[in-house]
Amino acid sequence: CKWLFQNQTIYQSENPKAMKGCSKNQLPVHWRANKKAWMTASLFQNWVSTCATPEIKAYCNKENINFKALALVDNAPGHPVYVDELSENVKYKFLPPNTTSAIQPTDQGVISTFKSYYLRRALKLLLSETAGQDKPTMLKFWDKVQHYKSHKNYFRFVEIRKPSCMNGIWCKIGSGCVHRIRAAKVDGTPAVRHEISNLARESNFEGMEENGINELLTSYKQELSNEELLQLELQFENEEDDSGRSI
Repeated sequence: CKWLFQNQTIYQSENPKAMKGCSKNQLPVHWRANKKAWMTASLFQNWVSTCATPEIKAYCNKENINFKALALVDNAPGHPVYVDELSENVKYKFLPPNTTSAIQPTDQGVISTFKSYYLRRALKLLLSETAGQDKPTMLKFWDKVQHYKSHKNYFRFVEIRKPSCMNGIWCKIGSGCVHRIRAAKVDGTPAVRHEISNLARESNFEGMEENGINELLTSYKQELSNEELLQLELQFENEEDDSGRSI
């Protein structure tokens, strides 16, 4: 893949406790906040005007091509309906509704693939940071893990940026724009899932088998229960209280 947007992260809090002392401008993502951690019409409009369109313009200038582009966007309730008015040079078009499982790029194995590489990286980091004498316990290690480090690790997952992965994402939408369709492959989780299972056993995690790992990696398709939503709300309130004390 020749070029990708810088990703945008939406969290419940603008200044979470784990980000204390970190400049969000130095993150490799665009950091935004919303109480439900959802994309909204205003956040989308902000992304278009301050992130996406300037990034497309910079790419066109770098490649010495006309500043004209078509951006295909996943269809979601939080996206505004007036996208044609957001940019003169870039046309933002939503994919048809109710086509998520069939053609929308993020559902073609991208999320589960990203989560699998992220989990593998986390377990490798856990092993390297806790193995040996005078090393922190697992609980102390996880307590020190910060959002900042998580986002810095984000771009280590080069597998998701490989041409085979990008082609696999887009082949169901525009096969004419995809090179070497037969080589297109997104979901690399089976092999990684096996490696995660081995790393979990090495880390002394009991009961972390491949079936459970697969369930975790595909859990983004499931709606949160009322209990889970309540836990998220309590977590957000606690972080807001901690942020208020630290200001």
